[in-house]
Amino acid sequence: MNVNLEKSRELIEQTNARNGFCFLNAIRAIAHVDGPAFYVEGWSVLFGKDGIGIGEHGWIELGGEIIEVTPGWPDWEGETIRHFPVVRYSKEFAVGAAIAGVSLPLVRGLGRPPREYWQARRAARRHYISLFCFTVFTLIRSQPTKIKRDIHVFLYKAKARYLPRDWG
Repeated sequence: MNVNLEKSRELIEQTNARNGFCFLNAIRAIAHVDGPAFYVEGWSVLFGKDGIGIGEHGWIELGGEIIEVTPGWPDWEGETIRHFPVVRYSKEFAVGAAIAGVSLPLVRGLGRPPREYWQARRAARRHYISLFCFTVFTLIRSQPTKIKRDIHVFLYKAKARYLPRDWG
């Protein structure tokens, strides 16, 4: 699905959305959307000029398009964002749950997260790691041989210590 930047900017302005509050922004913005829209929670990976980011994220799906209602996610210029949806809630359910005081994100606020939550998290992490490795290896190409060797040793140790066991 593609991000509808025009509709995203319009809703950000209408709802006075704040950076860092993606779930709340999406719940507030979905009330301003006409038609059958869905409040979606999942994971997103952002790749751009300022680096790579991964995190739980909330957005709106409307007519086969993604509406991003959090300023700065993405920064819109030269950045890409990949979404890994976990659950889709109807507009009425999402707004009703928020009014009832269920904590956000709903996927955790309504109880134990489903198996799809962990699958999406794993897929997002793999995508993040592949972008990280692509970035690092692109930088390595332009370095002298000794620095390349040091970086390879660091990455080997980092994989052994910090990366998930199923990372291949």
